[in-house]
Amino acid sequence: MCFDKLLPNKLNKPHQMRVTGAGTLEAIAESQKLWPNGTTIDISFIDGTSSQHEEVKKHAVKWTQHANLNFNFVDNPAATIRISFDTSDGAWSYVGTDNLGIPVPAATMNLGWVDEGVILHEFGHMIGLGHEHQNPDGGIIWNEQVVLDDLAGPPNYWNEAKARHNVLNKYKADQIIGTTFDSSSIMLYAFRDEWTQNMGATHENNTLSSLDK
Repeated sequence: MCFDKLLPNKLNKPHQMRVTGAGTLEAIAESQKLWPNGTTIDISFIDGTSSQHEEVKKHAVKWTQHANLNFNFVDNPAATIRISFDTSDGAWSYVGTDNLGIPVPAATMNLGWVDEGVILHEFGHMIGLGHEHQNPDGGIIWNEQVVLDDLAGPPNYWNEAKARHNVLNKYKADQIIGTTFDSSSIMLYAFRDEWTQNMGATHENNTLSSLDK
């Protein structure tokens, strides 16, 4: 599982999002963190192999086919987005324009493993999207203690606050731009059946869904 990476001054604040209209066909988006239309975002690699870099480039640009953004991969340690490949640090990304507040040369995204699904998921966060399972229209009823117990163990080792922030807590309905729950979203985690009371297991998604697009 990936986790939300927040700026220090936002660690104790709720997700800041707002609605701009009913029925908008978009994934869950943090509207105050979205990039202006037409933005070109410079992206560099802190480390990793050439094959990892090529894999990122191949899949990440699939977002630009549907979002009014451009990704410019550069050899510049001061690029806006700086990607590391630390296998001990999981998968995470700062969300949207929060990336502008991360001092150089710190990473703004980490890909602890590299495949199409994780690249698209983390770049989804980078362009401003949240987690689909925290959609208030999802109707998920959690077996909270099962979730907390599982996430407290390997490979996550999350405390209760981190588990609630990244899984159990839902966005407020009046704070989001989004659709009804999308079980095919790239921004959805894959859950075991035991985690929910009413939905059963969710499956792993490795490509952009029609609603993601």
